[in-house]
Amino acid sequence: MRRPVTFLLPAVGLGIFLLSALHPADATLQAPDFEKQVKPVLATYCSACHTGKTPSGGINPIQYRTMADVQKASKEFERVLAALRTGTMPPAGAKQPTANERKKLIVDL
Repeated sequence: MRRPVTFLLPAVGLGIFLLSALHPADATLQAPDFEKQVKPVLATYCSACHTGKTPSGGINPIQYRTMADVQKASKEFERVLAALRTGTMPPAGAKQPTANERKKLIVDL
């Protein structure tokens, strides 16, 4: 005799619940705090050229306050990310982030 499908639904739900308890959501998937985690790195490596009335390349990534602001300026930050990924920014001769700082900044942005 076949059991009704409705019997399986609570069992599947319980299984999913138990598995999710074993693997809690990864905290690194949360958006970083722009002011505390991202902006200080940008200020350290970008402020010499990318601030003021005429920032180099027309990009001033330090002016933003939140990750929501970064998302609104996605075209600008696509350029920032491309420069970080290719290593063209910061330029040769300028203070350089460590490989880990560069990688984290790319991930955060």
